Amino acid sequence: MLIADDQNQCMEALTVFAHSIRFIKNDLQKQLTKTGYDIDDVEIQWVITIPAIWNPRSKQFMRVAAHKV
Repeated sequence: MLIADDQNQCMEALTVFAHSIRFIKNDLQKQLTKTGYDIDDVEIQWVITIPAIWNPRSKQFMRVAAHKV
C-alpha cells in the first residue's frame, strides 16, 4: 500500500508508520538522556495500543511496522 504526500510523492505505508514509531522511540530516548536518565533499550517495554474495532489485517500491519523499528 502506498501513501501520497502533499507533493503527490508516494511511499510505502509500512515505511511511513515504521518511521513514525521510530521517531517517537528516539525522541523519548533523547528526552531521557537530557534529563539525566541512562536507560538501555532492553530496559523499556514498549506497548502500542490498537483499537479493538480494527480488522485483523490492520492490527497485523501495526505489529509488522513496530517490529520493523
